[in-house]
Amino acid sequence: MLTVLGLSGIVGYHTVWGVTPALHSPLMSVTNAISGITAVGGLLLMNGGYYPTNSVEVKYV
Repeated sequence: MLTVLGLSGIVGYHTVWGVTPALHSPLMSVTNAISGITAVGGLLLMNGGYYPTNSVEVKYV
């Protein structure tokens, strides 16, 4: 298990540093979008009942 963790860290490091600067912004925006979806999904799974009710909440979620 530690071997997999170590290898994934090395592969991730080389993958991130191998990205050209022109592609960095689009990749980061996709990563942020996935993080946002994960956060909202987690809130819904915890049965928090989080649903945006007005335009301000929709805009910032």
